[in-house]
Amino acid sequence: MTVTAKDNFFRKRIDKYYTPTIATWFGFFARAISFVLVLPVLLNKINPERITVWYLFDSILVFQLLLDTGFRVTLVRLVAYAFGGKNIFEANSESNGKPHWVLIWTLYTIFRKYYMVIALIFLVLLGSIGTLSLMNPISKINEQSDAWLAWGLLLITTTVRMYCGVYISVLEGLNKIIFLRTLDALSAIAAVISAFIVLYFFQPSLLNLVCCYQFWLLFNCLRDKRVIDKVFKAQSINKQDLFLITPEDKKREILVPSVKTGFSSLFSLGTNHATNIAMAQFTKASVLAPYLLAFRIVYMIRDLSMAPFYSKIPFLSQLRAKNKNEELLENARKGMLMSYLVFVLGVLACGFLFPIALKIFKSQTSFVDSKTWVLMGFAFMLHRYGAMHVQLQVVGNVIKSHIADGVSAGIYVVTLFLSYKYFGIAAIPVSLIVSYLSFYCWYAAWISIKTYKINLLKFEAKGFLLALAFFVVGSFFLIYFYS
Repeated sequence: MTVTAKDNFFRKRIDKYYTPTIATWFGFFARAISFVLVLPVLLNKINPERITVWYLFDSILVFQLLLDTGFRVTLVRLVAYAFGGKNIFEANSESNGKPHWVLIWTLYTIFRKYYMVIALIFLVLLGSIGTLSLMNPISKINEQSDAWLAWGLLLITTTVRMYCGVYISVLEGLNKIIFLRTLDALSAIAAVISAFIVLYFFQPSLLNLVCCYQFWLLFNCLRDKRVIDKVFKAQSINKQDLFLITPEDKKREILVPSVKTGFSSLFSLGTNHATNIAMAQFTKASVLAPYLLAFRIVYMIRDLSMAPFYSKIPFLSQLRAKNKNEELLENARKGMLMSYLVFVLGVLACGFLFPIALKIFKSQTSFVDSKTWVLMGFAFMLHRYGAMHVQLQVVGNVIKSHIADGVSAGIYVVTLFLSYKYFGIAAIPVSLIVSYLSFYCWYAAWISIKTYKINLLKFEAKGFLLALAFFVVGSFFLIYFYS
């Protein structure tokens, strides 16, 4: 087929405006819309006890992402370096601007073995600890057999998804963000249509909903496998040609960074979700369900706000490989600012509208009060600040996140233990704020200063501080509105 000048014109327009950030937003918006559209029906048809189990499924399965995170971040970074022409396994290697496909294939081969191991670890840990943590909440609902079948299906399909993370990581490292996020969005739209069919034409049970969503999860896994096979086939790579990576290099450049990043995720978001699971063992569903609902919403907003910055990481890694640090920092600053603004707007909008929406849809589950919601929003905003500085360090091949997250997690647990008696469920966001302000945020920023020699006040004046002022003013009006 001949490519005409008109085709090239439209292709250039698409490439200019449909950027990785826009594509990532499209994917996040599709998932967010599916959440917003399905949630009212879910809350209307399912009681607080079953809502609690549904969101506990979500909290438990997040540990799949936490186990995956360490290897995913490392693989994306190494593939991005190799795609930019730099071989990190060779001393004093300079980028030649041409993709190092043999090294990329070698990394893919190595990481497939690692992902198989962590998938089996996930199955054993979640099959035992996760099952024990669900016994008490599931015992409080009527459809117990359906709930356990749903949990079994989740375990099997999510283990498969864990292994398939290697395909996604390589494709992200190759900067196939637009392609991946667009297909993710289309799958999310298909999933929400399926969920509506289940909720309106079949019995709205936990098992039916799980079947609906996990079908599309497996579909995505098969899709990603097919795409990665096509990528390597197009390069005519001999599968026997492997770049020699010594055990010492594997330990230094792969295993140690992956373990550090994995522990970082476990200490940060893992602590939050572990708190939800622990609370379910002794907190009434009528008290816990509103908090879990609010937690899921703020977590969704957090995911949505990640797009402007995290979609740039493969590109930032390529800039780092080419020693273009000034361009790297300017792109990072713009991405951070947009990320903060999206998060603040999302938190304030949901804070104003969600309580009203729940009343309109006659939800069986209420929402947290406005002060608790503001505290949750501020806590996650502080985490966004520290987390993006941590990612900036990872781009610079500096892994200190395990220290930042480990110490702050310890402060959080101690503070929560001491304050829960006085603040109740609000003690969770209060403890998060204490832990982030006392260590996480300033430590992450300090490492960025050392890595890139930046003027932090100048860097944040058009970033975090601007967004914080907007959040404070908006929160004042939100609390006043509902007082």
